Amino acid sequence: MVARQLVNIQPQNLMKAAEGFYKLDLLLPDFQLESDRETEWEWYLNGLTQHQLGRGLSEIEESYEYSRWLRTQAMLPNLDRFIELCKSAYSLVSEITKCGLQSHLAIRAVLQPATDMDRPSQSIHFKPSFLPSNPPLDISDYEEMEGGPHVFGARLLWRCAGAMNPIEFGLPTKFSNRLWTQPFWFSETDHLTCRVNRRPFDLIRDTVNFMTRIKSRERSPQINGLKDGPAVGGIFNWKGKQIELQPVHFHLMDFLWEEHEKGKSRIPVETIVDRVWRGKHLADNSYWAHLSRLNAMFVSEGIPITLGYRKAHFTIEVNDLN
Repeated sequence: MVARQLVNIQPQNLMKAAEGFYKLDLLLPDFQLESDRETEWEWYLNGLTQHQLGRGLSEIEESYEYSRWLRTQAMLPNLDRFIELCKSAYSLVSEITKCGLQSHLAIRAVLQPATDMDRPSQSIHFKPSFLPSNPPLDISDYEEMEGGPHVFGARLLWRCAGAMNPIEFGLPTKFSNRLWTQPFWFSETDHLTCRVNRRPFDLIRDTVNFMTRIKSRERSPQINGLKDGPAVGGIFNWKGKQIELQPVHFHLMDFLWEEHEKGKSRIPVETIVDRVWRGKHLADNSYWAHLSRLNAMFVSEGIPITLGYRKAHFTIEVNDLN
């Protein structure tokens, strides 16, 4: 967590790009493979074993490959929707970059910064975000592999943008093909049926909300044009100073600050768990660990905020004497 220089943010076009994303129709229909098409799987399997791998598959391997193949068939009729999603993502990332917020999106996505020698292009300041060779079928496992839901959602936004212009993002020219054939877009309900998985779209939406939050913020007081409290890009503002927070700490502080502005100092853990950890309860010492890191940061930066946890409640105390 480090203090950052003030950024001159002009979010009008970013908000327009976000509104375009919110208008996308991403409710894809369920898919059922017609029984007479099962021979297509046999042809695919034969090509895979005879020409690509040069060997047969175990039962587990064949089950994995079939599930990926079936989900790919489910995505094929919806490629126009996928292209719309990627176009919208590219517009969003372009506006995020123009607002000077590309680094904040990259921090959320845990992207590696590029040097002047290995930058993919003049507009992109971070190394490519590649896809795994053998992605897990379960999206929960995929999220865990990527580093959690916030990281996964930010990387999805970045990768969808990259699919529209892979050269600009330092990606292979056929990157879009690899992205839309990832297994997380659909979940397999039975041997012939797939259902769209809302989770990846929701995670992208969470990232868009995160990056555009400054538009809806009404903070007070206002110092040097910035209002105290959480702001876009995982930043916490205090008296003209900007502190960069890790995603989970930002979401936690964002909720606590919102409750503080309502005049609340004690907040039940259930309400925070739903918003910050998606309903997954942690051990008390884990809550304390997160709060301790935030408190240590506030002390080091001279910010008079103290957080606590007692009797299944989070607490926030702001001693602003100015």
